[in-house]
Amino acid sequence: MSAKIDVWKTLKDREKQRLKPEPLLSVCIITQDPNEIIMNFPDWVQLVIGVNGKSDSYHSKVDVSENGSKLITIGWDKFSFAKVRNMTCQHADGLYTMQLDTDEDFRHWDELKQLLENNQDIEAFTVSVISMTQDYELINTRSNRIFKTGYKYWGAVHETIDIDLDKHNKKAVNTALRINHYGYFTDNEGILNKLRRNLKLFEDNYELFQYEYYRKKYVETINKLKEFE
Repeated sequence: MSAKIDVWKTLKDREKQRLKPEPLLSVCIITQDPNEIIMNFPDWVQLVIGVNGKSDSYHSKVDVSENGSKLITIGWDKFSFAKVRNMTCQHADGLYTMQLDTDEDFRHWDELKQLLENNQDIEAFTVSVISMTQDYELINTRSNRIFKTGYKYWGAVHETIDIDLDKHNKKAVNTALRINHYGYFTDNEGILNKLRRNLKLFEDNYELFQYEYYRKKYVETINKLKEFE
């Protein structure tokens, strides 16, 4: 005998879910181990974490917590940073998406919230990514890390967000926000492992070489490998 269905309750639950406010920001992170994440996140942020499921084919399984944060278990056969980031970001519910990595730290949450609340006509925001090297040298690069949800990454390595602002007459803004990156503040072996991984991704995705940006990144990778080997 099948269980009786409370149609009225079902409809009310669906309406409650429909009326649930959209989060202002979803922070997306891909990782081998969620315990590697070093940041703390405010309550107003939806956290979306993509974890390597070590499968032999691309797939995803989604677990949702009570506060709306999501853990996406992803399997893949041929690794691509862009593809895995996209599989994670597609589960973002926020008006904006922010992309971070496990070896990064971001602390300007109050400033970011105010920025997003007051500038919702802006499509994307760039931030300073400050990378610390073994020699305590600080390298500052600008990166488009915050953007309206729905855009996709491309490129298996040194992936970039695919936003054609001119085509759609959209606006991007440079901000004073800062992300601290500690991925190169490690020993030689750790740096070598990253460089060798990137080199293999280049060679496994030869179609990238049609773009000047990736040809330059490939040469940079080879030159850095020579420095450390």
